[in-house]
Amino acid sequence: SLVQTAGRGRRGRSWASEGGGLYFSFCVRAQTQEMLLLLPLAAANAVCDAFAEAGIADAGIKWPNDIILSGKKLVGILCQSRGTRAVAGIGVNISQSAEDFARADLPNAASLAMLGYFPDRWALCARIASHAERYVAQILHGQEEALLASYRARCISIGRELIATSAKGEIRGVGADIDEKGRLILETGKGRVAVDSGEVKLRAANGYI
Repeated sequence: SLVQTAGRGRRGRSWASEGGGLYFSFCVRAQTQEMLLLLPLAAANAVCDAFAEAGIADAGIKWPNDIILSGKKLVGILCQSRGTRAVAGIGVNISQSAEDFARADLPNAASLAMLGYFPDRWALCARIASHAERYVAQILHGQEEALLASYRARCISIGRELIATSAKGEIRGVGADIDEKGRLILETGKGRVAVDSGEVKLRAANGYI
């Protein structure tokens, strides 16, 4: 299996991909700021569509783009941009064991094999890329509401009590919506607050999701 040894995670963290997963990136030329903001949502939706076609049902999205099934993280996605170019990096846990995640101190992660799914990884990759292309086209043509509607239906952060942590402190509230810029709307005791995925770390008030 191919591995990465110098990958990058969110907020500048290092990240290494061990064998047993599917790891790939796709690049788009961002013609609008909206595309840059909505690319993480498009990538997450594309993974869920590909999972459904492969018979992997009921996957949800922890905002902004962690793919969750049976309470465990199966997919991580990182989107970065420079100028008019944006890259989405996707890592899917395919065949790792519980022992692999224990050694890596990742108690909230699981692989598809651990949950009883054994897809062809290259067919899965092709499906994800195809759906990502479709969602990017929607954004380019001003049809992002279709993407947002599908994303909202899958977003497990909506309706949950959440804590968003940033350099400015914590915001506690209930996930209420996803706005047109891909931000999570929290209903707090002082009204609604929009939080940006590039600025906060999100967790549930009573656990990981």
